[in-house]
Amino acid sequence: MQLLTECVGLYQVNPNICFIVCCVIWVGCGFVLGQVRTLQKFGWIANLAIWINVATLILTMAVVANTAPNYVASEDLNAVPEGDGVVHTYGGSPPYAEGFTTGIVGLMRAVYSYGGAMVFCEFMSEMRKSTDFWKALICAEAFIYCAYLFFGVFVYSYQGQYTINPANQGMGPRVAYTAGNILYFMTSLIAGALYGNIGIKIGHED
Repeated sequence: MQLLTECVGLYQVNPNICFIVCCVIWVGCGFVLGQVRTLQKFGWIANLAIWINVATLILTMAVVANTAPNYVASEDLNAVPEGDGVVHTYGGSPPYAEGFTTGIVGLMRAVYSYGGAMVFCEFMSEMRKSTDFWKALICAEAFIYCAYLFFGVFVYSYQGQYTINPANQGMGPRVAYTAGNILYFMTSLIAGALYGNIGIKIGHED
């Protein structure tokens, strides 16, 4: 899923590139960054990824508040056509006609978003002071929860049924979603290498 999302982002940046080539580029970048073997050396890269991600959130919110949704991306990814272009938002579950599709999409995105959390405990064995793990976990989860809850509600309030995941690919102007895709690519690449580092060690130990 991560690979597919990143390849879509690369393809949006330059549609002249074959989609298969986008996959090869993603794998090649992951191979290069994957040469970092220890989490100690990966720390500053991971910290940089957080602030790049925050910049992406701010860019996305600024754009969606002032431009129309990306109707093409919404139809391609969520099968939601432009129709009359009117944004519909709901405080509860949408009507069945919209609710079933959006419910399935939301469920899949929730699984996707928290799939990496299963590896969190493995970070504890890599920390110099394992007893500090719970502090880091609480701080990280609090930041993630507050930032993404606000971001999700903000974007949904402007794009409604046209909201897609990742939200930066739902921005209307080409310049905006190109910049967002480049930033998102960088953070996802770092996250992929980080989880890959831990995953390989887990697989080796098993």
